[in-house]
Amino acid sequence: MKKIKSPAHLQKLLNQTLMRDAALSLSGNSEATVEGCSTISSYDENMILLSGKKLSFRFVGCGLELRSLNQESVVIRGKIESIELIEN
Repeated sequence: MKKIKSPAHLQKLLNQTLMRDAALSLSGNSEATVEGCSTISSYDENMILLSGKKLSFRFVGCGLELRSLNQESVVIRGKIESIELIEN
């Protein structure tokens, strides 16, 4: 598990690990859009775990909810307190 230190660090990890298999976009700490994750492994108002081919994203926060879900992307809204990247 790798801890994110800054937005630049997050982008570097994404480029190194994902090889364009997934993408993460943030809008402050209240919304995240994830592309390329195929499975919702766990979901409640305090934690959402999305899994892809090479990487999983764990979102921790308060009042988290899935607002949009389709074959290409997932939108998470709520107070996002941390994001963890987990290599599969």
